[in-house]
Formats: sequence, C-alpha cells, structure tokens
Amino acid sequence: MNEKAIGIILIIVALTGAVYVYVQLPKYLGGGILNFSPGSGADIKPPQIPTSGLFNRPTVNIKGGNSGVSAGINYGSSNSQVSKPVIKPIRITSIIPKSYGSPNYSTVNLSVDDSTDLTGWKIKSKTDSFIIPQAYQYYSGTGSSLVNLKAKKGERIIIYSHTGVVIPGFAINKCMGYITAGTKFNPSFYAGCPREEIKNIADYSSTCQDYVRSLGSCPTSVANPPIRPDDFQCFDYLKKINYQSCLELHRTDVDFYNGEWRIWLGDSFGNSKIIFDERHDKVGLYNLAGVLVDEYIY
Repeated sequence: MNEKAIGIILIIVALTGAVYVYVQLPKYLGGGILNFSPGSGADIKPPQIPTSGLFNRPTVNIKGGNSGVSAGINYGSSNSQVSKPVIKPIRITSIIPKSYGSPNYSTVNLSVDDSTDLTGWKIKSKTDSFIIPQAYQYYSGTGSSLVNLKAKKGERIIIYSHTGVVIPGFAINKCMGYITAGTKFNPSFYAGCPREEIKNIADYSSTCQDYVRSLGSCPTSVANPPIRPDDFQCFDYLKKINYQSCLELHRTDVDFYNGEWRIWLGDSFGNSKIIFDERHDKVGLYNLAGVLVDEYIY
C-alpha cells in the first residue's frame, strides 16, 4: 500500500471519530448541543451547567455612623438597590457644657439643613433635658408676639441655658445693632445696621449732612448735637435714627434677617441646673413624635 492510500485511510478514520464524539459528547454534559427533530433543522442549545449555590453572595447592610446618611445593599438579590441617603433636617454642631469657671452657662449650637418648626423639640442629655421654646421672629420691642421657631434651611440656632435680656430670644435682623449698642447681652454678639443713604439727606443743610455722615451705621442719640438750634429739619431727622424707624424702613428687605437665632432658656428652665456633663455626655435631639433626629457625643 502506497503512502497516498494510507493518508486517505487516516483521514476517513479521523472524520469518523470526530462524528462519533460530536454525537456522544452531549450525553456526558447533561444536555444536547444539537437537538435533531424530524422535519426541522438543528436547534442549538448550550450545555446545562448547574449553578445553584455556586455564586450566591451574602447579604450586606451598610449604615453610616453619626453622619446621618445610611444605605442598604443586598448582594443576594438580582435586583440589588441602594436606598436614598437620609438627610437630617437639624444637626447638633457643638455643645459647650456649663463649668464652674467661665462661662457659667451651657450652649447648644444647631444647624438647619431643612426648614423645620423646632418649637416643642427636646434636647436630652444623660441626666437632664429641656424643650425648645417659642421666640420672637420679628422683634420690635414691647408688644412683640412670640411665634414658633420656624427655622429655615441654612440658618443657625444658638441656645443658652441662662437668663438673657430678651426672653426667650429672637431672630437677628439687620437693625438689631441699635439694640446691642445700648444693651448688654451675655454673651455679646455682633449685629450691624444699614448705613443711611446719602440721597435721603441730600436736601439737608451741609452741617446736618456732615454730622449724620459722622455717626456711623448704628448711632445713638446725642443730647446736644453740633447743629444749629433752628435746624428743625435736621432735628426731626435725628429723632428717626433708631431701631423702630429702621424696622419700618427695612422690614420688607429680602436680607432683613441674617440667618441666626439666639435663645435664652432663663429662669423657666433653671439657671443653676447643669444640663450637660462637663467632660463626657451623649446628647440627643428629639422631634415632637419623640423620634431621635440627631445625636452628639463628646
């Protein structure tokens, strides 16, 4: 037999073996690669490989700590989802406990991340608690009305445990400098006044204009101003440089409030009480439903 004949025989044997393997192999893989049915073409089907228990992942829950943002991730489900972050409307940003030195009162600072009515909310330490009261939003002196402390997003609330000049407190406005100039607040705080526009005094005498311009932004009344006694126009104007007149002129300004509230709990709470531990404490902020909104630990 010559080499050509031997080559042909080997090719036939190889083809026969390939067909045999092609037909018999699906029996050992749990399903057919080709499924022949009478009168139809070949349907291609993938081998059936068991998957149960091979790639199941455990369920993992991820929760933030004091940041107030939490998320849950379930890797065991084909529809894995991340829950939306939960934003706290109010946060306790700092606490200064009363000490036996100075200051002789406690201070709580709150930051507003979402507009909230805070009146009736509770701040509770490990040993004591107090309720956030109403306050004066539009403080006009005598005759002012208390309202719920409806803080707006971006505002700040500072609460003191002792008695203040104005109980229980107010939202600071752009005219408040007239009050702080003649009243001693504890602790003191900065509050300015709008400067007088030159056009408002342009028709007055030069002496009057010089004097008004020298007064600054929050002037107090002077018994004997350096103007002529018969300059009645100037005297009438000087009588209107005060807190009440400022309110009338500016209370509708979009920037009338500066975004800060000052609250003094005063005798209604008890000035001698020590609300927070001097060294370490856990302080919670609770809404009207008694739900813990934020927690501050130091």
